[in-house]
Amino acid sequence: MRENSVFKVGAVVKSEATPNRGKVLYGPFEYGGYAIGDRQSYLVELLEGEKKGTAVHWSAWMISPAPRFEVGQKVRFQYSPEGQSYELVAGPYPTSSQDVDFWVLKDKDGVHDTAFEKHMVPVEE
Repeated sequence: MRENSVFKVGAVVKSEATPNRGKVLYGPFEYGGYAIGDRQSYLVELLEGEKKGTAVHWSAWMISPAPRFEVGQKVRFQYSPEGQSYELVAGPYPTSSQDVDFWVLKDKDGVHDTAFEKHMVPVEE
């Protein structure tokens, strides 16, 4: 478990037990079914995979905040033409401004560019 991790309803999290990401629906709550010291749990809706939309029980010790983006994901960014998406190929990289990260993108022709994370929007597929 992450030390003192408390996730709010709506937070996107990932589990060490599965590659899926999920959205917290309820929690934290005490669950007595584990012998492990920490009994905090969350009800989480799966956001991807075969069981997308299913609510599952995840123990707090096995989850962490999910990154907003990941390599391989398709995105648009603020100045991209309508209907055009880019693949994230590297990142995130910090900048001198601590609250701004940037990523390397690749378009359909293989041309690379960069974009600040705050300007990117995931492409729903």
